[in-house]
Amino acid sequence: MNDVSLGFIGVVLGAIIGSATSILTTFINSKNSLKLQKNLAEQKREDDFRTFQRQTLLSLQDNLVLSLRLTIKAYIEDLEHFKKSGNWGESMLSRDLNNELGSTRRKISILIERLENESLRILLKKHESKGTKSLLSKSPEKNQALIQELTADFGEIMDLVGKELRSYY
Repeated sequence: MNDVSLGFIGVVLGAIIGSATSILTTFINSKNSLKLQKNLAEQKREDDFRTFQRQTLLSLQDNLVLSLRLTIKAYIEDLEHFKKSGNWGESMLSRDLNNELGSTRRKISILIERLENESLRILLKKHESKGTKSLLSKSPEKNQALIQELTADFGEIMDLVGKELRSYY
């Protein structure tokens, strides 16, 4: 082989090797870029989920406090009617109290279902069930006992909700 042929073969091999290297580099960069985009999308999804859970838990805390306050207010209203009439559970709550209590309890039910933590959901449903039972109780003594249970459990409930909230920061 002469020098021109060897030079030509060298140029062709150089072009092939250079092209293959360029194609391989582009492939590796594209693969890494896709992996980075996927990781960013997963991280954004996780951040959105954590933000959603935080907002849900914050709103739940506010509504639990409001629900307890309104339930106690309903008890006081029923107690005042009982003192006047001697009959328990026959009076209607005032329209504003009834509407606010119903709205708050609906919000709580919705917020509870949005929680990821199943055991916390179950505990909150039991707590809210006590609130409903107190509103439907057949005697002032039973109502008072349920209100006392609600208030006694309330600190523990709020501690658990707060602990769950902090886990999302």
